[in-house]
Amino acid sequence: MNGKSTAGCPEGFIAQLSRAFRDNELVLFCGAGISASAGLPLWDLLLERLTYRVLKDDGFDVVEALSKKPLALTPAEGLNPPSSAHAGVISVKAAAHLIHILETDFQSGPHDEAFQKLNWSKAEFMPGMKEWVNTVWIREFLNRLGLTSPLILARHVRPKDPAEFIRIVREQLYRPEHSPTSYTSDEYASRIRQSELIGEIVNLCREGSARVRAIVVYNFDDVLEQALDAAGIKYQVVHPDDTEQGDELLICHPHGYLSLKPEEGETNRALILSEEDYHAEYGSPHSWSNLIQLRFLLSNTCLFAGMSMNDPNLRRLLDLTRKARANDRWHYVIRACSDLPYLDEEALERWRKKEEEFVDAVFRDLGVKTVWVEGFDEIPPVLARITELATD
Repeated sequence: MNGKSTAGCPEGFIAQLSRAFRDNELVLFCGAGISASAGLPLWDLLLERLTYRVLKDDGFDVVEALSKKPLALTPAEGLNPPSSAHAGVISVKAAAHLIHILETDFQSGPHDEAFQKLNWSKAEFMPGMKEWVNTVWIREFLNRLGLTSPLILARHVRPKDPAEFIRIVREQLYRPEHSPTSYTSDEYASRIRQSELIGEIVNLCREGSARVRAIVVYNFDDVLEQALDAAGIKYQVVHPDDTEQGDELLICHPHGYLSLKPEEGETNRALILSEEDYHAEYGSPHSWSNLIQLRFLLSNTCLFAGMSMNDPNLRRLLDLTRKARANDRWHYVIRACSDLPYLDEEALERWRKKEEEFVDAVFRDLGVKTVWVEGFDEIPPVLARITELATD
């Protein structure tokens, strides 16, 4: 953990979080970074995948389209020498040609030995190359259209048929990176077990003298539900119009919920994915998703993990509740310092000091203090320390 935070001692912040945990008033807010630790895509990648699916369903295949035109980087194309602006396009075009050659001209033969020397198999290499080509080209395609905002992009990738929309989102949500297919149940369970971060969240949920009151999950997936089931921990997933049952651990998905396996009635559930969905949230201050977040933000100490904190509706709610909470009551966010390997140690230290000063000031205006860590892999020790201090 980074012990050099300029805004205050992280250990002091963790002690305050531990007291809230011991008093059963700590609520976890979990973003896509938590699910990513089990191999699921981050938000931007999910939207890029959905965009590619729309293009593919319309008959456009990126690899096929790029490999049809000969790869000739000539002055006529304005690419001699190639500018940095064209570097990604050149690389992705070359990769598309390589994929085409491997798939059509080399069904077997000398290249197999080359793959063996690289410790790759053709079956492993091709899906990864195809996904890279698709991802880079989709980003270039969207940039040229001026659709660089994920929220604007999502508005244009939703099929009109609700059942088809749910099917496509589930397919892409539960597909690990560089894999052409979604997880099987066994693969999914195995990846969840391997996540140290998810394991520490489960430890915060175990029944005892202290545990978290609720978990607010912004991703659609059921990663935490699967982990809690495996640990034998009781919980209740709360949907609109549900009645809360006693003191059970509550799990809320304000942006929607989509389990690995299809469930009855899921097509009637809203998935907050696009710009228009957020506009509806702004215009419905008494919607269930807004009220459940306001309830915890007003009454509990909240810890944000695996989140960018860029969600515009969350920032709006934090701004509203900051004015209603006592000045000495804070929420907390775990945030990793920037990784800038091209800076020397002295320059990196100066950069991080400025970064922490700026980010701390931005979050404090929203009633949130920052627990700084060196990297994403240091979040589990922070959660473990919260548990440890509460049981001392």
